Amino acid sequence: KALSSAEPDILAGTFQSSDVDFSRVSFEMGGAALPAVSRQDKTVILTLQGKTPGLEEEILALLNTADTLPRKVLGKVNVVTYNPIHYNLVLVPVNDATVPGGLDAQSISTHLNTVYQQAVVSWNVTMAAGLHVAFKDTFDEGQAGLLSNYTADMKKVLHAHGELQPGTYYLFLIDTPRNVSTLGYMPRGKQAGFVFTGPHQGDVRKFLK
Repeated sequence: KALSSAEPDILAGTFQSSDVDFSRVSFEMGGAALPAVSRQDKTVILTLQGKTPGLEEEILALLNTADTLPRKVLGKVNVVTYNPIHYNLVLVPVNDATVPGGLDAQSISTHLNTVYQQAVVSWNVTMAAGLHVAFKDTFDEGQAGLLSNYTADMKKVLHAHGELQPGTYYLFLIDTPRNVSTLGYMPRGKQAGFVFTGPHQGDVRKFLK
């Protein structure tokens, strides 16, 4: 489990054994006892606080046996502390392209934060005003295997948008690419990528069900 160096977190666990007295189970993190926020029936909720970024520790569940015997380790969870990271993502519709399935910036932000919170990463997603860019033919998304360059049509979109703000990622929404099976494209290490909304329509409908 990843912990934030900036704020506390909780860990919930359920004790499934019927052979051990749950009241005799205690918890330690880094050799120090952890108080239980709540202990009801066979469920315990522990309050955790990250420490130095990069520090890895163990949370141990220990069974307190007779005074003359060492405590028995029933289980453990490995934890590591990270500094929180925040990203901004801007969605930019091109030529009236829309987000598939009726999704909006808020729903996308919520889903990203649900996925990334386990890595102490948060996202703020916004929808920008749309762009209108003329293309000679269907949008050229490039050849398969292209990893580091933008096509001429992509460069035309980037030029129409103008400066990209530092620390912010941009996804330009294009209705249909030349190859209708292409879902998106973003060169490695770049700020800007392209999502082709037409090919995504069926996948999004399945997701929303």
